[in-house]
Amino acid sequence: MQKKIKTFFSGMILLLLLPFAVTLLFQGEEMFPDITAKESVSGETATEETKWDSEEIEGRVIAILAKEISINSEREAIKAQAVIARTNLIGARLAEEDEPEGLNTNQMMKQFGEESFQRCYEKLAECVNETKGLVITSGNKIIEAPYFAVSAGHTRSAADAFAGEEVSYLKGVESKEDIQSDEFLRVEFRELSEFVQTCNDSYPEAGLTTEDIGSQIEILSRDEGEYVREIRLGGTTVNGEEFRKALELHSACFTIKEVEGKVRIVTKGFGHGVGLSQYGARVLAGEGKTYEEILKKYFTDIKITEYKKAE
Repeated sequence: MQKKIKTFFSGMILLLLLPFAVTLLFQGEEMFPDITAKESVSGETATEETKWDSEEIEGRVIAILAKEISINSEREAIKAQAVIARTNLIGARLAEEDEPEGLNTNQMMKQFGEESFQRCYEKLAECVNETKGLVITSGNKIIEAPYFAVSAGHTRSAADAFAGEEVSYLKGVESKEDIQSDEFLRVEFRELSEFVQTCNDSYPEAGLTTEDIGSQIEILSRDEGEYVREIRLGGTTVNGEEFRKALELHSACFTIKEVEGKVRIVTKGFGHGVGLSQYGARVLAGEGKTYEEILKKYFTDIKITEYKKAE
């Protein structure tokens, strides 16, 4: 009896998918319009009116999501990233700033592979639909929702990372889940002369030399997550996050030491460390946490609400 039921439902699913498959065969990628462009459903360029169309926004969120997160991530982690993508998209439109980038159909096809494209696209679309219209707010305003790959076991406050004012919803929180990541710890060695040259090119006032490099570099302060706030390079003081970018380090949670004529750099984490840790989100999702719980762990004092544009 159970076998007959399974056969019946399998047949029904095939019948439902048959029109889609035939249409895809003859229309190809036209089934999926170029969703990275600001287009309405009709394919016309979005105007002030159409760019707030719900379908257009959700299509853009799928495109952004495809670029921002691995398709192999757990669904609740993808949903959390979908809310972040929508939050940043609408926030950019309200501020008339550059929008988050996404992937077009051809790029998705290349990334997912032709055989997996439909399955992957549908997974993203389902996660977007299940969070439709939801954005993150704090104090009744849409927030800027940063994210990164892996923390150093603790995320950072925006004030520590970017040497600015405190942001109520961007405070450092514990994220021990990240320790499991293959990208949690990195050890690299650089030629002494190359290291000195890179530092001096980025910060000419540093005036570093290859003689006794250890005495010319000093980490002045760290935050609660052990990320470097400030580092002294010869005759100048530099923000830790700026130094990370200049040296192309995995994170600002680092140590530097001269070892046998080379510079050894040890980093923990991957990314700026502010906001949501994507690896941490995946672990939490695997443990059964919902996307709301994940977002409220990494962003403090927030609400997840449906966005409605003011008339």
